Amino acid sequence: MDNSIYEGLSPISGIEINGYSNHLVLIDALFKNVKKGSINTIFEYGCGFGSTPYFLQKSKKVIAVEMQSEEWFWGVRNELKFVHPHLEIHLALGGKNWNFMGQFAEKFDLVFADGHGDSRPECINYAMGKNVPYIISHDTEEKGYGWERVLDNNEYHKLTMRDFNNWTTLWTTDTQVFGKLKSEHNWV
Repeated sequence: MDNSIYEGLSPISGIEINGYSNHLVLIDALFKNVKKGSINTIFEYGCGFGSTPYFLQKSKKVIAVEMQSEEWFWGVRNELKFVHPHLEIHLALGGKNWNFMGQFAEKFDLVFADGHGDSRPECINYAMGKNVPYIISHDTEEKGYGWERVLDNNEYHKLTMRDFNNWTTLWTTDTQVFGKLKSEHNWV
């Protein structure tokens, strides 16, 4: 992976920005524009060393499900769980687990769909059906993920950061934050 595009970018909340964590640029912009404390409970499809630590710094509770690798799950769990008691982490391998979020009673303020490539659109649709105000997904340039399966929902506004080779997209019902992000950045 050519990381030269990331030269000169400062870490965000202590996390280096590279091809695996560039979604933090959009996520951090979101957090800087929402009312402080309005994103407390986060559900994360896919976990890692970029988004998960960031979310743990910024929220009261993170529930994550790893969908692609048992080895990856144990690595993330062993490094983060005991340092961050507000992390609940699960293993549910495969794309068929797009509705895993439904097992929890929490009302989620943000869903990050960065899990199994076969079901990211379904994760987004499920979160929209649960009226999650902020939904973000990474790698939205990847046609093989089937983004055409994301339902058109008039209540959600869509904004895509195309600053890097792998795009990050936000769907939100928060028109004020959407307007701020659109006017402050060159995102479409």
